[in-house]
Amino acid sequence: GTTTQFVVGAAGEQDREILSVVTRLERRRLLHHPHFSAFQPVVGTPFEGHAPTPAKRELRLYQAEHLLRQYGFAYDELIFAADGNLPLDDDPKTAWALVHPERFPLEVVRAPYESLVRVPGIGPATARALVETRRRTVIRWSGDLREAGVDLARAAWFLTLRGRRLAASPAPRQLRLFPHGEHLTRAPFRTPVPPCAYR
Repeated sequence: GTTTQFVVGAAGEQDREILSVVTRLERRRLLHHPHFSAFQPVVGTPFEGHAPTPAKRELRLYQAEHLLRQYGFAYDELIFAADGNLPLDDDPKTAWALVHPERFPLEVVRAPYESLVRVPGIGPATARALVETRRRTVIRWSGDLREAGVDLARAAWFLTLRGRRLAASPAPRQLRLFPHGEHLTRAPFRTPVPPCAYR
C-alpha cells in the first residue's frame, strides 16, 4: 500500500476530516499508513503569515490513527472537540474512556482482551500478556500488573482487582501555563525548507 504524509494545519483542515480520509483509504487498502507533520511557516512562502500548528496536534493524530489500525476502534468512536479537532489535553483513548464511564471499571481477572485493550495505559501487547498471565498464575496486586506492562498512572482508575478499584480518581492533567504550542517562538523559519520537512 501507499505511505503518505499529511501536513497538518496548513489549510485550516480539521482532524475529523483528516482521519475520515485516512479511515476510508485504509479500509479500501489504498493506504498502508499515514505520516503527520505539524505545519510550520517558512519565510518567503505564501503561508509565512500563518500560525504554526502545535506539535501536540501531530501526536494526537498519530495516536488516533493507531487506535483505528491496531486497537479495534471505529472512526465514529473517536472523540473530537467542538472545533473538529482531537482534544490536546487528553490522548484519544483517555478522551474516549472518560466519556464512557458505563464501560468502567473493568475487572482485571475477568475482562476479555477486546475490553482490556481499550483501557488507557494498556496496549495490545500488554493486554495479551494479561490474558496469558491469568491462565498461568494469580494476579495478586498492582505490582503484578506493572510487571505485565500496565501503565498504572493512566490505567488504575479504569480497573478493579478482585472488586477493589486501583485508584480513587483519574490521573491528574498536567498543569499548563500557556496554550499548546505558544510557549515556543512563533516566528517563521528562515531556511529554504522547515526542519520537519523530511522527518
